[in-house]
Amino acid sequence: MKAFFGYDKTVSRMVLAFDVWLIIGSVAYAALLFVVSVVYPFGHGDLDYDLWRLELMHTGDTILAATVYVFLAGQIACAVVVMVRRLHITAKMVITYYISQVALAVLSVLPFVFVNSSRAYDYLTPAFGIVGNLAAIILLFYISARAKARVDKMIEKI
Repeated sequence: MKAFFGYDKTVSRMVLAFDVWLIIGSVAYAALLFVVSVVYPFGHGDLDYDLWRLELMHTGDTILAATVYVFLAGQIACAVVVMVRRLHITAKMVITYYISQVALAVLSVLPFVFVNSSRAYDYLTPAFGIVGNLAAIILLFYISARAKARVDKMIEKI
């Protein structure tokens, strides 16, 4: 496996682990949403049936929240490792990486979108969570680059 981010194997393994987490969480969320909306549609008039359906929806939302939050925490951990090890990361690399993450999240749920296009926005929710993460991580890298530049200036003065 070719390493990401300055060819550091630790960061590459972290990225791979969180990519697998993203795929599994996105597919599990999409599968539950599919079951709730296609297999067990709303409006049968049976209260127990509707309560069970709502419980499945709640489980799907919990899976989605866990997926996005763990993925965000993992991306922050990767960013911290990159900064601590002072790996050379360009803005282009970070943006390309996050575009690939959004594409991965979209591609993993695309079959569900094609089958049930009326809920396409709901299936793509994990991808929207990643887009929000992108802004936070880019800001973190920007702050790190500014801090590194200040430290380098201070070292030059000494």
